[in-house]
Amino acid sequence: MVEEKKDRSAAAGGVDFTELAKFCKESYLDGIEVALKGQEETEKLINEAITQGYAIPKEWLKMSKQWLQAWDEIGGVSSGVPNPMLAFSKQCAEAACGGAEPLFKASEEAFRTGFSIYEKILAIPARRYTRELNRRCMETVIQS
Repeated sequence: MVEEKKDRSAAAGGVDFTELAKFCKESYLDGIEVALKGQEETEKLINEAITQGYAIPKEWLKMSKQWLQAWDEIGGVSSGVPNPMLAFSKQCAEAACGGAEPLFKASEEAFRTGFSIYEKILAIPARRYTRELNRRCMETVIQS
């Protein structure tokens, strides 16, 4: 082993690059790890942003329902004289809210399910495989 190092050093002009190669290997693997952690954090941020985005339609539906309740007080129910145009408008708004709520709930659930499947089936195994593949390749090229 010592003779082999001397032969390598002699071939390289008297310089031993073993430690430099190990440093490069470790730096490369650390860089891969940082990149994969960054990818994981980005996925979490996207998930949070989309999940928070679903709060907007929920708030809109809540406000719409409160607004529809206020129509009863404003629209003549309290005065005893029904307003047919207001009643028709209220009926249309109630139908829109009634149809939108299940749609929002279903799309939110579909996103959560899809993201969970993506994480379990694709993202986590891909990151694990990338780490392992790069580690093995570096071990093959630059042995410890």
